[in-house]
Amino acid sequence: SAMIGIAIDDGIIANTQESVYDYLPKSYQYTKDEAKAKITIEHLLTMSSGIGVYEDDYQETEDWLKTVLEPKLKYEAGTRTNYMSADPFLLSVNLSERLSYPLEFYMHQKLFGPLGIDNYILNTDDQGNPYFAGGLCMTPRDMLKFGQLYLNKGMWKGKRILSEKWITDSF
Repeated sequence: SAMIGIAIDDGIIANTQESVYDYLPKSYQYTKDEAKAKITIEHLLTMSSGIGVYEDDYQETEDWLKTVLEPKLKYEAGTRTNYMSADPFLLSVNLSERLSYPLEFYMHQKLFGPLGIDNYILNTDDQGNPYFAGGLCMTPRDMLKFGQLYLNKGMWKGKRILSEKWITDSF
C-alpha cells in the first residue's frame, strides 16, 4: 500500500480508481472481459477484486500472471473482501509495468532508503520481481521505522515520504 501511495504522490498512478488492466502486460490483455475490466487499484488494495485464485493455485505454476488472470471472477469486483495474495501480486505487476526501471530500485529510492532501511529481503514472483503479497523480511528496528512513518503521518526526520492524505486513506 505504501508503494502505491508513493506512486500516486509521484504521479505514476493517477488514483486508485484506475483500471488494473490499463497497466498489465499486453500479452495478458486477452484475459480481460467485461467483469475484469471493472477491477481497480482500490479493489486490489482492499482485496476485493473478485479473483478467486489462491497461492496454492498459482505459485506452483510456470506463469503466475496467466494463472491468476485467466479464470472468470469468483465475485463481482468490489462486492466482497477475499483475503488472498493474488490482489497484491497484481499491484506489484501493475506498478512494475509503469516504471522505466526495476521496481525494487524504486522501492529502495522512495521508501526503504529514506527510512535508512538497508538490511531487508524482498520475496519475488516467478519473474524475479518484488512480490507485494508477502515475504518482506527486515529487522524489528526497521519494522518500527515503518510503523513510525505512519504514526508521523508520512514524515520521517523532517522529510515527507508519504502524503498525509495517503496515510489517512490507507486507514
